[in-house]
Formats: sequence, C-alpha cells, structure tokens
Amino acid sequence: MCRPLAETVTDTWAWLNAGGTPVPNPRWAEHGLPPEKEAAILAALPER
Repeated sequence: MCRPLAETVTDTWAWLNAGGTPVPNPRWAEHGLPPEKEAAILAALPER
C-alpha cells in the first residue's frame, strides 16, 4: 500500500521548513543551469 501523496507533501514541506536539507544527487548536475548563471538571470529580471 502506498502512502497518500498529500501526507507525503505535507510532511516533506514541514521537514524543509524545519531546516531539513535534501541529499545532493550527482545526477542533478547534468540538468538545469549552474547556480551562478541562474542567479545572474534572476538578478537581471525586473522587479514584480
């Protein structure tokens, strides 16, 4: 039997808000932007 998704999301959100940190996965480096490039792009966006 699987755990209800809503319960998992609620508990994960509480864990993150309490200072929990995700375990880094080396495969994440293969996807997305480098943090420095992402920060530069976000800094260049106009204020909303």
